[in-house]
Amino acid sequence: MQYARSGIYRNALYRVLFSPVLMLSLFAMPTKAKIREIGSKLSIRPVIIRNLAYRADGTLFAIPNFVSAGSVALFEVNQRGEITEVPSRLSEKDFVRSAGLFHLRKENVNDPYMAFIGLPENLSGYAVDFSDTGSMLVIAGGNQAVIYDGGAAQWDKARSLTVGASVTRAVFSPDGKRLAVIADGKLYLFSTETYAAVARIEPATDCKFCDVTFSRDNTRCAVYEFRTVMFDYGARVRIFSASNGTHDRDLPKLSVRPSVEPQENFPLLSFAPGDSLLAVTIPTAFTGKVLLIESNDGDLYREYKGYCHSFSPDGTKFIAQGTVFSTADWSVLGKVPRATRTCVFSPTEPVVICITQDAVRRFRIEE
Repeated sequence: MQYARSGIYRNALYRVLFSPVLMLSLFAMPTKAKIREIGSKLSIRPVIIRNLAYRADGTLFAIPNFVSAGSVALFEVNQRGEITEVPSRLSEKDFVRSAGLFHLRKENVNDPYMAFIGLPENLSGYAVDFSDTGSMLVIAGGNQAVIYDGGAAQWDKARSLTVGASVTRAVFSPDGKRLAVIADGKLYLFSTETYAAVARIEPATDCKFCDVTFSRDNTRCAVYEFRTVMFDYGARVRIFSASNGTHDRDLPKLSVRPSVEPQENFPLLSFAPGDSLLAVTIPTAFTGKVLLIESNDGDLYREYKGYCHSFSPDGTKFIAQGTVFSTADWSVLGKVPRATRTCVFSPTEPVVICITQDAVRRFRIEE
């Protein structure tokens, strides 16, 4: 009798496990992309690294404060997607000065280069951005936004803009015609043809601007406004014309309140490809939040946990909460470290760079 029962159970289990409905559902389940780490980790000291940026042609990325609290490191990416190995500890003898840059000595002449731009020490951290239309790099920090021209790989200083006592953010518009600078909590718009100021925009009373981003069609700039009143923190997104700074609209206050001032990691705000959505990072206790909201009315579209976010330049991928999503259907493609504080996608290959508290790590997404 016992054997008969066991045989019945086995047959029943077999019919369930191999039923056409279950097999079809298993094969119909979406498959994740394979995300694997590439290259060696780059160790970092306990410093503030606010963001990192890729040049539009994918041949270079910049990390502020990587070598010292007064520097921006430039890593060349070769045709095989490789970067140079960097010792965990660096000293002056590891570098040689050439054309205004400090170049890491190469073990092999064909190795990709790593160099850094020397800057005044800034313990609160610099922020960087490349222009999409050329080889201009802007570095925000201290009392200046400094533009460097890397057209001849020399990275000569092209222009310095002194616009306040504390410059925290500077970004180029996608067409390269505008430069937005946040200084002392105010927004300044410059024409990159002459670097003349075209607008100065003040935040509301008891508020300050923390981040700015341009729409992909170059018509608008969105600003992250933070209410600084203790025990009554709040945030919203305000939208202005990118050409002359005229006010367009104010979106409703964000449904999630910041627990601290948003200032450590960028971007805090990004337009999605197509400009219909905005991604907003909000520092909250323990985890942080990333909201996707409609750019026309501020309605909530999606919400994630996480300290940072990033859209891929082609618009097909999005990162939040250490998770890579496909923007086609918001399915999960895979994972990167949950402790990622800031990240950026390569513009030319399926690679994302993530910065955690102690390392810079690169991951390839294989679909």
